[in-house]
Amino acid sequence: MQWLGLSLLEASLLFGALALAIAALYLGQRNLPTLRVPYLPFWRDSQGGATGGRLRRIRSPFSLLLSLLIVLLLVLALADPHFVGEPPARTVVMLIDHSASMATRDERSTRLAAAKRAVLAQVAALRAKDHFVLLALADRTTALTRGHAEPAAVEAALGRLLPSNDQGDMEQGIRTALSLLDGAARPELLLLSDGALRGIEPALSLLRAHHEVQAHQLSFGKTARNLAVTQLAARAYPLDKGHLELMVSVHNRGPAPERARLRVATGKTPLLDEELVLPARSSVVRTIGDLVNAGDSVEAGIIADKPDLQPADDLLTATLPARRRTRVLASSHGNRYLEAALLLDDYLDVTWVEPGQPPPDADQDVAIFDGVLPTVPLSLPALFLAPFASSPIQPLPAQGERARPFFEQWDREHPLLRGLALGDVNMARAARTKPASDDAVLAHAAAALPLIVEGARSKQRFIALTFDVRESDLPLRAAWPLLVLRAIERLSSVEPTGPAAVRTSQHADTMIEPRRLLPEQVAGDSSRRTRAPGPWQLLTMAALLLLAIEWLFLQRRLSS
Repeated sequence: MQWLGLSLLEASLLFGALALAIAALYLGQRNLPTLRVPYLPFWRDSQGGATGGRLRRIRSPFSLLLSLLIVLLLVLALADPHFVGEPPARTVVMLIDHSASMATRDERSTRLAAAKRAVLAQVAALRAKDHFVLLALADRTTALTRGHAEPAAVEAALGRLLPSNDQGDMEQGIRTALSLLDGAARPELLLLSDGALRGIEPALSLLRAHHEVQAHQLSFGKTARNLAVTQLAARAYPLDKGHLELMVSVHNRGPAPERARLRVATGKTPLLDEELVLPARSSVVRTIGDLVNAGDSVEAGIIADKPDLQPADDLLTATLPARRRTRVLASSHGNRYLEAALLLDDYLDVTWVEPGQPPPDADQDVAIFDGVLPTVPLSLPALFLAPFASSPIQPLPAQGERARPFFEQWDREHPLLRGLALGDVNMARAARTKPASDDAVLAHAAAALPLIVEGARSKQRFIALTFDVRESDLPLRAAWPLLVLRAIERLSSVEPTGPAAVRTSQHADTMIEPRRLLPEQVAGDSSRRTRAPGPWQLLTMAALLLLAIEWLFLQRRLSS
């Protein structure tokens, strides 16, 4: 039975109050009429009915019962009870968000713990014939339970659910939920999340396209305050690969400035301990120089003045990789400038081979040919200096030479030449070469004469200088050893040289500010509706008024 106007308790309380009021009126002292009698016994007879108990004073018990019955019927009419058929079974899909932001401690414990309690309350309210699926939403969407799951099984599945280290993908979660609700009767979708998700707009577009699905959200979270170590990176010095420079980035995601202490250490050795003032929604970067690259572990952490609500991103650890030694195969008729440049790097294992001799059987990482060519084709990446000879093995065959060229233009942003001053370098001569269409001419003289070329032939990558450094003043400049060591580093790496170690926080993109993405689910019985009073209700209230007038004028005889 459904009570649209009043609940059963409200109707019972109303009838009880009205019944007590009517009974009190009937039991009250009546105004007796004035009666003149000529004889005393007549007077005594007239007073006999007024003596006795209160129940005997009810002169019209049938009228009292009739009044109570009228009040009962009117109260039932106001409550508007009617029998309805049991609603059909529902198909409910719940998406519980367990992404990184749900570990925030601004609820009674964490947002995820509050969401778990809400899931159990929702499951307890389901009927036996309702279909129910519980999905876990993070960077991927997985099913925890399906079908008619018992509360104990749901509680066990939720107990195994832990916060993820990633941001939740709402689009994937909604797409999975809609596929489960496709063709279902009375489909409902409930998202239990703080709204700190990605893919929001595509997910909302999917829901708008499936208007038959009733989608709601239970929101969690109360604040956006959070401090995080977002990045920890290291890079090697160009001329000393055994030493590094460390960079730490700390971000304040909250709407107000914060104070925190940043501590960086390697093992038990402190590297930095500094008090930071972090502006609202801004980052602060600190660098630490001259670190020995020995494969140590570096830890960067922050301690806020106030307890941080998202402690998972307050600490970041990275391992500084021990530098790998590079094996170099070198062949030359004698070049002291080249030998001196190779001695600057302790991590180079150089094997010298006489010109015309076959290379050793040992594996090598890179080769250097100074004015000579290998006897057999090699697949090693190679640095060619002064390739004046013409040979099929030569990547840039010489087609003559030009006297006294100068560096007219060079790629100042290329990793090989960045920061090098080459404009006043003097050269005696340079070979005329014709690079291939996919070769990169990094530097050239007047009339587009190539001076430094980078390219590939079959499986061999190469860098070529089309002049003899011994016939120039380049070795007398700081650019020479940098050019040689960068060429070796570039050729011996599969990818261009980058930082020695980079570690980005898994929570770097995690926002903890709560957002409401769907209509909030309203607690209570959804079948209750508020309606304006109809004509029959107005008539019943008028009947109550008439009943009161009848009692006043007839029972109390106010008109007399």
